[in-house]
Amino acid sequence: MNKTQMNITQKKKVVEASHKKYIDATIKFANKQISKDEYKNACHEFALTKKEILSLNSDLSSKDYDPAISFAYEFEIEKDSKEVEKELTKLTALRKDGEDKVRFIKEEIRNIRLRKNITSLEKNELIKPLRLQLIEAKAVAKENKAAVKASSSKLRFIIKKLGKISFYYSKVTNNHNRKVAKNLLNEKINKEQEDYLSKLKTCSNKKEQRILKAEHNSKLNEYRRDYQEIKTKCHDEIGSAFANVYSLVKKINNKYNIQDKINIKLFDIKHNFKLATFLRKYSLYIVILIFFVVCAIIAQLQGNPLLTFRTLETICIQSSTKVFFSLGVAGLILLGGTDLSIGRMTGMAASFSCLFLSQLVYETNFGTIDMSIIPQALAIFLGLLVCVLSTTLFSTIAGFFTAKFKIHPFITTLSTQLLIYGLMMVCFSQVPAFTMNSDIKVGIVGELGWQLVIYAVIAIVLIWLIWNKTKFGKHMYAVGDNKEAAKVSGINVFWITMGVFIMAGVLYGVGGFLEGARIGNANPSTALGTELDAIAACVIGGISFSGGKGKVSGAVIGTLVFSTLTYCLTFIGLDINYQFIFKGVIILAAVCFDSLKFLKKQ
Repeated sequence: MNKTQMNITQKKKVVEASHKKYIDATIKFANKQISKDEYKNACHEFALTKKEILSLNSDLSSKDYDPAISFAYEFEIEKDSKEVEKELTKLTALRKDGEDKVRFIKEEIRNIRLRKNITSLEKNELIKPLRLQLIEAKAVAKENKAAVKASSSKLRFIIKKLGKISFYYSKVTNNHNRKVAKNLLNEKINKEQEDYLSKLKTCSNKKEQRILKAEHNSKLNEYRRDYQEIKTKCHDEIGSAFANVYSLVKKINNKYNIQDKINIKLFDIKHNFKLATFLRKYSLYIVILIFFVVCAIIAQLQGNPLLTFRTLETICIQSSTKVFFSLGVAGLILLGGTDLSIGRMTGMAASFSCLFLSQLVYETNFGTIDMSIIPQALAIFLGLLVCVLSTTLFSTIAGFFTAKFKIHPFITTLSTQLLIYGLMMVCFSQVPAFTMNSDIKVGIVGELGWQLVIYAVIAIVLIWLIWNKTKFGKHMYAVGDNKEAAKVSGINVFWITMGVFIMAGVLYGVGGFLEGARIGNANPSTALGTELDAIAACVIGGISFSGGKGKVSGAVIGTLVFSTLTYCLTFIGLDINYQFIFKGVIILAAVCFDSLKFLKKQ
């Protein structure tokens, strides 16, 4: 036995004795057999042992992997794992005739109640003995409650300690393996480089040189792939060590508590963080944030602070109506389409809103309209109804031609845009603008306009429920992701497409009605360019033009960001023409980043 092996053997003996003492102290402390101070003393002795182990490292090369330290971790992990297994068995036994049985019986009763092939009387007969068993199981659960709580507490303590040790052991081991793989890669590359240069001297023509270079590059790529596989495996194993411990934590109560969920989320962010991926995903938002800071500094220098409550209030109120348009077009973008008619639909709905709620007489191209004879409550109802029906009608027309004849929404919505504007001008070109009654306006939007925010929140919640909690929402994502696959799987692509267009029409109608109430007057030319703002908001919010990818939160955040951009540009006094340039750059950048993410996945 050489000196190094003797050193390792000596360290193993020291480690084994120390760890046995430390583990015994840990178990006793978990069982409340020793005090906290005694446990701290055991930890202190263990720390001193570590120093002794380090002193024994003097005969080992710093480049050599230390198997004694590895053995120490393995020894402790094995001990703790056995203790965890023992406690889990005990906990399972305590819950078997109590909590677990209560849960099982309740599930059985629920299943019986859901059965439709038997009568209520038969259901009661089947449930009656189960209720008696449920009472007994609850009594056992109550009796074992204190023991379950104590066992769970002890188990969590041991698992927490096991988690720290096993994670650190995995980290040390895999980092060592990664370094070994890196050194091996460098050795292979250097050797291959030498072989290539020596063989290159023997080549007689350029053709042989090209072949040799291709072989050389192929070998280098192979070596790098092998190293990347080892690196990925080591990275995954470190993550698995963390996940395995939390899988044991979940077995304690069959679920994670809030703290566990936060720990898992934070570890996932930290462990999987890559700067390139982060920049690819959030670089646009970073640029926008920098822009906000610049605008705030410029505004401050101008003596007109930007970061005030009044600014926040204005942005929220302006965004509240725009959210309706963003949510509407977001559904179409999810299907891989778009909508160019939003601006004209908004102008139409806002005009009808202000017309019905004006309480005035108007001379139009086809005669006199007297709105003063209609009671206010009826006028509000009729105004909202006409707004929603008109926008839904034109949106349905565009949806029908898109779904039935496979025409791209770009063309169908462009057509409806022209139809709407033409019809509105034929009917109302004689009227400069419709003006809403000020009392009705205040009743709808409130004194400061905060009621609009409430309407927007209601709309956001409803659309979130439709997108995420209904069959229609799941089918919408499926159609957007792959229409052919959705069709083969039995989804009615025609009606899903129609449904998305109808939903968009309803949102445009309500949004247009509220926009008319917000600004107080409107004509067919109102809200020119709204479609571009809504589409830009969706793209900034991460709703992909490739289809099938996006969230309601993305549309909402995008709307807030884009509204803030517009407000800031106006606030610092930037010319409207420069604003168009800036918006164009933002839209192009957002689409480019979206395309990069899509190409990366491919």
